[in-house]
Amino acid sequence: MIVCICKGLSEQAIRDMVEEGHGSVQQLSSVCGAGSECGSCRFRLNKLVKESSAEPAIAESAASYKTRKN
Repeated sequence: MIVCICKGLSEQAIRDMVEEGHGSVQQLSSVCGAGSECGSCRFRLNKLVKESSAEPAIAESAASYKTRKN
């Protein structure tokens, strides 16, 4: 799915950049220009950043739960 129409950036491309360490909308904008033109994607960019930063914590929590359960 395309997230930033102005720059033609997909959701996966944004997720990849966040995983590479660009953990804010401002950093994404500096690196690839997402959110820097019309701004209509900034809400979705922010959501993707937050989701990506939460994923390691969720995986860690699930692993911890499995260990305690066994």
